[in-house]
Amino acid sequence: MAAYSKNAIVEIFELLWRETDDAHGLTANEIVERLEERHREQGDDDYKAPSNRTVREQLYWLKDNPVLGRAVGRIDASSLPELRARCADPQPGWYMEPYLSASEMRLLADSLMLSRLSEDALGDLENKIAALSGGREGRPREASHIDAFEHYNSDFLHTIEGIDRAIHEGRVAQSPDEPAPQFPDGRAVRFQYCDYTLGGVLEPRRWRDGNIHWYTVDPYRLVYKTGRYYLVGYLHHKHHADTAPHDENLICFTADRIRELRVLDPAKTPVTHTLDRWRADGTLRGDDEPSDPNDVLDPVEYVRQRPYFITGKAVPITMAVRRGMLGTVYEWFDAPDVSDSGQRDDDGNPMYKVVVQCPELSMMWWTLQYSASGDVTILSPQSLRRSLYEAGQRLVRQYRPQ
Repeated sequence: MAAYSKNAIVEIFELLWRETDDAHGLTANEIVERLEERHREQGDDDYKAPSNRTVREQLYWLKDNPVLGRAVGRIDASSLPELRARCADPQPGWYMEPYLSASEMRLLADSLMLSRLSEDALGDLENKIAALSGGREGRPREASHIDAFEHYNSDFLHTIEGIDRAIHEGRVAQSPDEPAPQFPDGRAVRFQYCDYTLGGVLEPRRWRDGNIHWYTVDPYRLVYKTGRYYLVGYLHHKHHADTAPHDENLICFTADRIRELRVLDPAKTPVTHTLDRWRADGTLRGDDEPSDPNDVLDPVEYVRQRPYFITGKAVPITMAVRRGMLGTVYEWFDAPDVSDSGQRDDDGNPMYKVVVQCPELSMMWWTLQYSASGDVTILSPQSLRRSLYEAGQRLVRQYRPQ
């Protein structure tokens, strides 16, 4: 019995992982039958399944000692009426809680639709998500087929892996007695950045002499925005001798268009500015200014301030919007300051005053998007109003009827 107990527990664990969930269990007898059937299919005619008693002992051990954080429980017959309220065919027995719920799996699988990956890579990833979740939800689902984009970058997964490795380099504590560093140095990366040609083919950007332009960047975070992954970082200028230096600003790259990414040796190309050198508003501290853990850039929050991912300083922008625009405002901006302006539109409906933090260029694009209906009026700053006026003048000249 001891020999069976040692060998069978892994198979029992896998059976619970693959075939059960919190509404569908397997009894000890059913587990024995499954084990015998599996080995029979594999041609293992000499296999002798563990006894019902041994299986029960191992099930209780798994219940009291979760492996890989996977909780094992038991569905009693008394709970079946309650389960039928959400499941048509509940089954009593032992089960393992899914690692991912059906809704969590759906969100992860659907997010793949927005990634520019090949058909094979999409299918492999969806199957891995299902297998990781376990249970009946982990079985193949033909209805969830995902079509790949017609144009995609075959380097995309390599890019994501390399950036993550570079960002998290040094995040682990050096010894058990000391905490992991809050702001590790990480590593710089170098890559080609591509544009699409007429036929939808990605080609690397080049210098005027025809040589490929390589970008060297301190990576801070991959951020998901408007259906794409963006790399937020700092672009090294010292490696491009013929490029005139300019203000030290953050920069963003579309991850889909990065190719040939390389994680660099810190001894040869160290990180220029670690994350803690940037203030929360995206401005760089002076060389003699100490870091402040309460005022450090959060790349996700930085992106949330921008309806379109434009780097640069966010400034207070005040606008008046009609009531129907409030939903749009809250969907696009993370923390708008909204109040009743005390004014009414031509139909007598209330107008609202909205203040957001946003770069002017990004705000100009957003405003133009909703200008046709007249539901948005920028009140300040005057520089943004001027930019919108000039854009309107260009549109008038471009689309004036002949």
